[in-house]
Amino acid sequence: MKSKYFVILTLWALVLLSCDSPREISREEIPAIKAGLAALEAAIKARDLAGLDTLLSPEAADAGVTARTVMDFVCGAGGNEFAGFSDRQFFYRGDAARVDCRLMMISSEERRITLTLRKGENGWRLKNIGIRTSEALPPADSTNSGD
Repeated sequence: MKSKYFVILTLWALVLLSCDSPREISREEIPAIKAGLAALEAAIKARDLAGLDTLLSPEAADAGVTARTVMDFVCGAGGNEFAGFSDRQFFYRGDAARVDCRLMMISSEERRITLTLRKGENGWRLKNIGIRTSEALPPADSTNSGD
């Protein structure tokens, strides 16, 4: 009887080991993502469309994102003054990242937004920006770093 339990436990252990379990993901990318966001903030504050354009990923155009659409989204038609991103939470896996944050304006207006980034040869670049539509949890193996 003991050998039957041993065989069952051994098989169960093998099944568990073969499952795709959550991986430990290094947090070393968080500073690089933060650096990309700092560059993005600086370009938006300076209203530097050419500089902002260099911070867009190649996939951004496929999503309809341009330097002009980013500026219009952030500052709006009234030309509001951008203060920065706050309450940032970082989620990433491989070459894809998501940053949930608050878009802060000097006028104290704020919106909850999501930034989607891709990692390329030149670091982390913006792929998309939009209003945060949910508080959905990231995949189990994503890295979350509140800021």
